[in-house]
Amino acid sequence: MPDASRASLADRLRQNDGFQLLAQALPDALFVVGTDGRIRYADTKVEPILGHTPEAIEGTPFRDLVHANDRSGLPERFSELQGGAWDVRCLHPHGEPLWTNVSLLSPPDTGVLDPGDVIVMVRGIRENELPRDRTMLYRRALDATNNLIVVTDPCHNEVV
Repeated sequence: MPDASRASLADRLRQNDGFQLLAQALPDALFVVGTDGRIRYADTKVEPILGHTPEAIEGTPFRDLVHANDRSGLPERFSELQGGAWDVRCLHPHGEPLWTNVSLLSPPDTGVLDPGDVIVMVRGIRENELPRDRTMLYRRALDATNNLIVVTDPCHNEVV
């Protein structure tokens, strides 16, 4: 991704209260994945969870982070879905698989993200973690989707 485009998206996300609230509230690494399946933005939680730096993976297909044997469980184009969650092995930069839960949020079209972009949340999981714990966390995030991204001007007036 060109630096100017990344900076522009990163700035819009940093200035967006809804996105910042989601990013701070969840233990997940957050990605913005474009309609082409490529990572347009990765937040800083990606490094402690998956071992990749955001800069190293932006512009690459999200599916490339997933173990080859688990890719068939993921959709080709996240933008065609309204949501969903999958337990898959993502790959550390050194190649070792890490069990994760991958969930999607399709935010309302407010101008912060490009049409068709989705927010992908990746959370490291342990074998003893109960699925209902993750479900409750993601349900809260999905419940907040309608108010997830609100565009504001510098005086914090809503611009829709």
